[in-house]
Order: sequence, then C-alpha cells, then structure tokens
Amino acid sequence: MSTSNNTVVLDENQLKEKWDQFSTIFQQHFERSTMITAQTMISMLGINNPSQQFEENQEEQKERIILDLGCGAGGGSFLIASQMKENDKLICMDISSKMLNLTKEKLNSFLNNNLNNKRFEFIEGSAEKLPFEDDSIDIIFSNYVLHLVSDPDNMIREVNRVLKKDSGMACFSVWGRSENSPKFTIPRRCLQECNNNSLKGGEEKEELNEEFKNKDFKGWTKIEELNNTTNLRSAFHLSNKEELKNKFKENGNFTKILNWYQIEPMYAVDAEEFAKINIYGNPQIVDLMKRKKFTEEHLNIYKNKIIENVKDLMEESPIYNEVLITLVRK
Repeated sequence: MSTSNNTVVLDENQLKEKWDQFSTIFQQHFERSTMITAQTMISMLGINNPSQQFEENQEEQKERIILDLGCGAGGGSFLIASQMKENDKLICMDISSKMLNLTKEKLNSFLNNNLNNKRFEFIEGSAEKLPFEDDSIDIIFSNYVLHLVSDPDNMIREVNRVLKKDSGMACFSVWGRSENSPKFTIPRRCLQECNNNSLKGGEEKEELNEEFKNKDFKGWTKIEELNNTTNLRSAFHLSNKEELKNKFKENGNFTKILNWYQIEPMYAVDAEEFAKINIYGNPQIVDLMKRKKFTEEHLNIYKNKIIENVKDLMEESPIYNEVLITLVRK
C-alpha cells in the first residue's frame, strides 16, 4: 500500500486479495452492465471483423493473438471468444486466481472441457508486469483495469512494449466523470449520509438537497468500519479525457489515440431493484451483515435512502455511469 497526499493506493497483493474476495459478488451483480462497454471496445478493436480497423487494404486476416488484460469474471472474454476468428488465440489474464477460475468456467463451451485448448491461455499475473515478449500481441482489450492498478503509467508502458509495431491495437475503459455517474455515486453518498448524518469527504462531493440533508436518521447506529475507506484513491482519478490522452502520449509511441465518453446503463428497471443490487453487491456491507454489524434496521434505512434518491431519475431512464474509453494503435 502506498500513500500520496493522504490518498491510499492499493498494491498488487492488496488488489489480488480484494478481487479474490469480490469475484463472485462482481459476477452476480455487476458484470452484466460492464459487458455493454465491452462490446463497444470489441467492435472498435475489429475483433469481430476479418480485417483490422484503420487498414486501407481489406486483406485476409492472419492469425491474431488477443489479450484480455484484467479479464475479471470472464464476461469480456466470453464476448471475444464468441466473435473472434477461428485462427485467433485468446489469452485471459488477471491478478486474481478466483476471477481467472470464473473466466475458465464461462469459456467452458469454447474449451470443450479441455483447458489445454491451444486457442485459449489463462495467466495469473499483474498488468504492470506483462509476461510477454516485445512486439508479440496483436490486440489488447482491458475493461475497467487501468484505474485500478497501482501505477497506470507503468501499465501503459507495458502495453506499449508488448503490442506489435505498425499494427497493434489496444482499448481501455475507466470510469468517467463522477458528476455524470449516478449509478456509482448515489449509493455511496447515501451510505455516507446514513452513517454520518452529513456529507464528509469521499469521492462524491456534490451537494445534497436540503430535504435529504435534514432527514432524521433515528434508528441508525453508526458503524465506524464504514469510514475506513474514505482515503482510498478515487475510482474517478483517470476521468479527465485530455489528461488521460496525455498519459498515453507520454508513455507510449502510439500513432493513433482516440478517446471518448459514453454511457453504461445498469440493468435495474426500478428503484427498489437498484437499491438491492447495490446493497447485496457491496462486499463491505455483505461482510458486516455476516458479522451482525449491519442490522435489518440499517438495511431498511439505507435501502429507503437509495430509493428516495433514484426513484424520480428512474421514471424515464435507467441509472447509469459514464465511461471513458481510449483506443490506441501503434
């Protein structure tokens, strides 16, 4: 663990532990939404097209090595495997062994129960220390990883090193701007408000409306453990479009860099469903429930606060997050 300006950044061992613990919860509650972004990235990378994007000559596609860097529970890998060409090879890599096992399970229909299938390879490892030769990978797909690693600059340098010269392409997604990401910010803000009866720091600094701020939280017993993560580096620390583009310019010799914001909706169709997903999808709350520290009263107050804050928003559209996608070519 490292600190900078009182901000805590998780090291590789801590990231591995975190995602080992979060793997099943992520798969059950959140992976479905991330696959929306994954499909955009797959299409932009030309994985489902026999010719590389940006190529003038529509030549027959040769064998390609595709790396899913930070494959998670395998949602992106599954989409890639279902669209890549017969002679392509997919390498699935993640720092979490439990995430990697979930990916293997998800790809079983493509593996034909044979983990030695030569079209697929599974590697447990760090995105900052890629175990590949220089200029060896055709395509790198990395969905919601760059903002998680300890040193994003180092990850970009590693991607630049292993991508093939003159043709290699990579695509990355990170969370967009917090003010455009109610799916992420509202549950956290409500939890802070419930536990502190006022907004104190954290990632979401938007003002609460007066009616919400002055609500009585009778029945809520403060849980000190909920305040232990307030100094963690923000999930939005790479959300500035131009600053992120500059990182790619400074840490790689890419001939093309495109980046853009887009929306990723959550699959919840009403306020109560959204609240439940964010309660039972929060590993800290689930752990507190198991230890009887997050009681039924806590649960009901928190659920009602989330519902109160999203019900009007969900009258006409789903709750969403903003995503920042970057596409690069060597």
